[in-house]
Amino acid sequence: MRPQENGQGFTLIEVVIALALSALVMLGLVSALAGLGATATRIDERAGQSDRQWLVNEFLRATLSTATGQLKYTRADGSKSVYFHGAPQTLEWLGSMPARYGVGGMHHFRLLLQHDDSATGERLVLQYAPYISPPPGSLDIPVFDTTNISTHVLATEVSGFSLAYQSKPEREDEDAVWSDDWDNAERTPGRVRVQIEAENAAWPPLVTALGAVDAAGTSGGSSWGAGRR
Repeated sequence: MRPQENGQGFTLIEVVIALALSALVMLGLVSALAGLGATATRIDERAGQSDRQWLVNEFLRATLSTATGQLKYTRADGSKSVYFHGAPQTLEWLGSMPARYGVGGMHHFRLLLQHDDSATGERLVLQYAPYISPPPGSLDIPVFDTTNISTHVLATEVSGFSLAYQSKPEREDEDAVWSDDWDNAERTPGRVRVQIEAENAAWPPLVTALGAVDAAGTSGGSSWGAGRR
């Protein structure tokens, strides 16, 4: 009697079919595992990107919130001006570097875009240098100490970057107004908004109130739009 009739074995065709089915099952499992691995990698990349965005926003918040309007420099015409000048993509101010970042004390800060030779697009950098009080009676020109300037890269592959400034009402019937430029020699703005788009992703917008006491004698806090707290 043949093997298939007495149950003692399988035919060659049956073995080939079984092997083919096993191969298909293994192929499906491998594909599923590869898909899970790719998904996990994307999740890790997004989590890492989110953490970097949060750290940059926290660093900007900490430095911007200390911008002061108390100290002023003397212009060539003898008038006084605050150390705060804002443009749509450039911002300069005087404030305290938080000690938790390793460098304390009063610093000049400059936030701007730079061309990035090693990547496509531009990079967002924060330049800073210690503030040196001028001798009495001299003109206090707001320039960086080029011998002691530091540059911190905040973001690379920047495709979008904008700054906006909110006025601080001086009267109860006055409204706060947002603008792309700030060149008010008398006072600092009430808030600064920073919007960044980098590495093919729009970052959560940062809106920061200038926390240092300014000429108006007020202080503020900060907040993130859809950002981590």
